[in-house]
Amino acid sequence: MEEFDGLNADQAKYLVMLISMPMLVRGHAIQTKVLEDIMAVRVPNLYRLSLGLPCSVLEHSTASFFDCKIRKLIIVMPVRRIEEVVEVVDESPSKQAEKPFEAV
Repeated sequence: MEEFDGLNADQAKYLVMLISMPMLVRGHAIQTKVLEDIMAVRVPNLYRLSLGLPCSVLEHSTASFFDCKIRKLIIVMPVRRIEEVVEVVDESPSKQAEKPFEAV
């Protein structure tokens, strides 16, 4: 596991959240919802947490696990990669200049 130092954010593959829930004994009542850039965790009548994420994640590939011994919720979210968009530029700008303006 690599340590995050703020300089390697573009190389990160996963966003891992470790949430302490000392009042919870079992994880059957935990409700988690992860959207592209928002995470919400709720245990009715006990805990409620909503967080904006620092990067967009793949919400359908997210996994969560509650460890009863240490009473912590572990959420692993794969980071969505930003594909580089390659713009196709017309090589002949003279063709654009030859087109007459159309009246509106």
